[in-house]
Amino acid sequence: MKMRAKIILALLAAAVPLAGLLALSTLAEALRAEREREAGAAARIAGSVLAGADLARSGAEVKTQLERALVTVGSVERWCVADRRGAVLLASGEALEGRTLTKAELARRFGSLAVPVRAGGGEVVFRARLRPAARGAWRAVRGVLVPLAVGTLVLAGVLYLVLSRLVLRPIERLVTAARGAAAGLPAQAAGGERDDEIGELVSAFNQMSSEVFDARRNLEKRVDEATKKYREAAEAAAVAQRLSATGKLAAGVAHEINNPLSGMVNAVRRLDGTFADGTKEKEYLGLVREGLGRIERIVGGMLRFHRRAPTLAPVDLAEALADALAFVEHRVAQDGVEVVRDFNANAPRVMGERRELAQVFLNLVLNALDAMEGGATRRLAVRLGGAEVNGRPGAEVRIADAGPGMTSAERDEAFDLFHTTKPDGTGLGLAVAYAIVTNHGGSIALEAAPEGGTVAVVGLPAAAGRKDAAGEDGGGDG
Repeated sequence: MKMRAKIILALLAAAVPLAGLLALSTLAEALRAEREREAGAAARIAGSVLAGADLARSGAEVKTQLERALVTVGSVERWCVADRRGAVLLASGEALEGRTLTKAELARRFGSLAVPVRAGGGEVVFRARLRPAARGAWRAVRGVLVPLAVGTLVLAGVLYLVLSRLVLRPIERLVTAARGAAAGLPAQAAGGERDDEIGELVSAFNQMSSEVFDARRNLEKRVDEATKKYREAAEAAAVAQRLSATGKLAAGVAHEINNPLSGMVNAVRRLDGTFADGTKEKEYLGLVREGLGRIERIVGGMLRFHRRAPTLAPVDLAEALADALAFVEHRVAQDGVEVVRDFNANAPRVMGERRELAQVFLNLVLNALDAMEGGATRRLAVRLGGAEVNGRPGAEVRIADAGPGMTSAERDEAFDLFHTTKPDGTGLGLAVAYAIVTNHGGSIALEAAPEGGTVAVVGLPAAAGRKDAAGEDGGGDG
């Protein structure tokens, strides 16, 4: 049941007994007034009839006149006329004339109404018992009952309006605001400016609602961040596990291939000196030597993919990036690629091997240049700054191209060994880059650029000191 209905019932429950009490009080007062009126009328009639009457000689005639006159009163049930000693002179009903009764007997027989009147030459007492004055009392009550009921309803209505304005409406606004807060909305209830308990309640609720909303928003933000980090960590762990298994298999295969491969290379070199230039044998040996060299490079890449502990030294990533960009200066100029360098001078040094890190950056730059071949926009952005890497301070390198970009599935498979989208690719570049970066305790990932293209992100943990505290020769090849 709603609070409004409960308050209406409560007001009616309070008003009805109050109206009943007022009605009973009015009824009692009306009965008393009616009784007094009828008692006074009976006394006046008795005094009028008995005045100057000789009861000793004409008692029967006076009794008849008095009975007829008292009929007009209507409420006189029994009556008598007695002298001061209690001797009954006239009486209605049973014949008691001549008998002497005590006051108690007179009151018991003829009621408590006793009025002294003059009769003949002396004073007598007129006694009468009156019936309940119900008819007159009902008229009096009926005259009061309708205004009383209307007044009670008006009072209940005024009380309801006052309660509705001062209590019910603020509570309803609080209920609406509470439902909004439960739905996650920034709910605020009106009425906080009131200088009473309701105002204090609304102000406390608004403050609580704001704090709950802020806490909920912060919690949702933290949950989203934690979920994102968990997904990234899970994806990275899955990739690392897959690449680790592939790397172990590739390293085993490479070791098995490497020994006979070395013998074949040596045999080709010895045969190469036995044939003259320009002969078919010399030409075929050149093709064999070229193919064996390609196999040798692939086997070397497979061996480098296997996890090993690098020789660490403080490395300035700006210098490693400069080494990588120097290798592609000719191609950049030939293809008309705009290179944007944004190196933060305060980026920390990292612990690693400069040569291997330069190779990682070179692979990423070459992939970016390959992605922009034939495109209308050719812009390569290389940025270096500080960042948090695996929960530790570090440096972050972002290499962004303006190519067509990669799908989510392509980014997930990009670091797989032998996975390539190039006709002449070996599928070792990104796999080796992943192995080098993870061997350095860092992370590498591919992201979709908002404006199009792909961004390669490399994060590496910082060395013990800042760039200016790591020593002047800390940027060597290590």
